[in-house]
Amino acid sequence: MIRTSIYFALWTIACMAVAIIGFFLISDVIDGEKIVFSDENPSIRAIGFLLMFSPVAGIVAGLLWLLFHRRAHQPAWWGYVVLALLVVLISHTLVFGAITFTGADDLTDTLMGLVGALTMIVVHGWLSVPVAVIGTALFVGWNRRRPRPRSEEHTSELQSRLHLVCR
Repeated sequence: MIRTSIYFALWTIACMAVAIIGFFLISDVIDGEKIVFSDENPSIRAIGFLLMFSPVAGIVAGLLWLLFHRRAHQPAWWGYVVLALLVVLISHTLVFGAITFTGADDLTDTLMGLVGALTMIVVHGWLSVPVAVIGTALFVGWNRRRPRPRSEEHTSELQSRLHLVCR
């Protein structure tokens, strides 16, 4: 279970990187700017800045995976959609909250920062929510198809009756 949550965390980091890069590439194309991979392009600097927050989303995703699968519970399909939405909501709140709250001096600044963080979730949600839901669906499909190691109880069923060991 822990290994699967680590795989899900790594998968989430990759999906977040795709969403960040895709967001800025699409916004550059819409603005009519040339996509230039150089230090002068502000989008490239923003991508580099936001990519360092991908591990935060990975940690959140791994912990939520463990929470959703405690006691070998398999959620229904809507449970995985909720998992993906929670990963987006919590990671965006942590990332944009950390960026916004660093200069907060009082409660008003903090509340304004929270409103700004929620606004950023809405602004970036058009790309990050579909990437999270589709990415989670792909991961769950892969996870259900991958072979599992057999436990001793299962291997004892494959033994002959003469060599069967009762445990």
